[in-house]
Amino acid sequence: LGYAFAALPLLYAATYPADLGTGWGWSISALTLWAFLADTGITMLRRALRRENIFQAHRSHFYQRLVIHGWSHAAVSLLYIGFAACGAVLALFLARN
Repeated sequence: LGYAFAALPLLYAATYPADLGTGWGWSISALTLWAFLADTGITMLRRALRRENIFQAHRSHFYQRLVIHGWSHAAVSLLYIGFAACGAVLALFLARN
């Protein structure tokens, strides 16, 4: 899923090359990936503030913590798919207006 979502701006740019200057392709991608970007950013910030090595393996991402607390991998995946879908719908709505 991550690869598919990350490829969205490239697909958008290929389909609508005139919009490259407006930034809509990147905005749509960012809104689709917002949950993944926020999780990564917050996790890295928290680890840096705690003076932990941000390059060392860990299990402190939000999705990992949900699994540790008993969520199934399928439930966590569906949650993140829902976040991505909401972001994509919002991006498309904003692009149309």
